[in-house]
Amino acid sequence: MVNVAKGILDHNEFSQVNVKDKWGATALHWAAASNLGSVCTGILEHPAFVEANVVAFSFKFENQTALQVAEERGCSDAEQAIKKILHAHLQ
Repeated sequence: MVNVAKGILDHNEFSQVNVKDKWGATALHWAAASNLGSVCTGILEHPAFVEANVVAFSFKFENQTALQVAEERGCSDAEQAIKKILHAHLQ
């Protein structure tokens, strides 16, 4: 799963990192819900994410941010990855 996500993120035509699915979830929400910390980091550090919309930290899926999804589901790897990047952006 991680290799597939990395392949998508690295593809030269990939630029829609903040696209929402029919439920309103982004790739970051799904990575957080699946406890894929390295995928969360890859998404959050992807140039399309950084340049296009750091506000995406606050995108909500079922009225929750990706960080809240990770916290609620006990996905500690994803939670720590998101917090680390979020903290760096707030510095």
